[in-house]
Amino acid sequence: MITTTTLPPEGDSTHPPVTDFAVNEWAGKTLQDVEKFALQHSKGEDGGHLNLTNPVVVDEQGFRDKTCIILDREYQYEPIMPLDKFRKTRVPWSQTYIMWCNLDISNMDFEEYCDYVKGDVGDGWWEYNFEDTENEKAQAERASAIKALEELGFA
Repeated sequence: MITTTTLPPEGDSTHPPVTDFAVNEWAGKTLQDVEKFALQHSKGEDGGHLNLTNPVVVDEQGFRDKTCIILDREYQYEPIMPLDKFRKTRVPWSQTYIMWCNLDISNMDFEEYCDYVKGDVGDGWWEYNFEDTENEKAQAERASAIKALEELGFA
């Protein structure tokens, strides 16, 4: 988790559970600010130790409707090279980590989680379209963690 608008030194990152949200320089920033940061620092010059291909963003709407935004860096395939733009979709909290992991290890493609028939519905946004198959134990653990965060004033 990056809570500052400068990169942490290599090896100096946050580890779960993260409970200190007192300083978050991203509060009030736009999604375009996140995209610009990820593109700027994913070129390997000063952020080579961070994977900024699939940033996850929690915004005000996400706190209201329990979602995150997952961004996915677009690539050109002939020749293979990253483009300076992202696809994005709003994902339920319960599915965010599994989608992010699968994108990170290239186990699944962005389109497999979204409505690939509609594709881009505007400004790089895609409609999330994946069945939530989370079991009851995971749902109970998540509800407990969210309640604890709410009691601390973080959710």
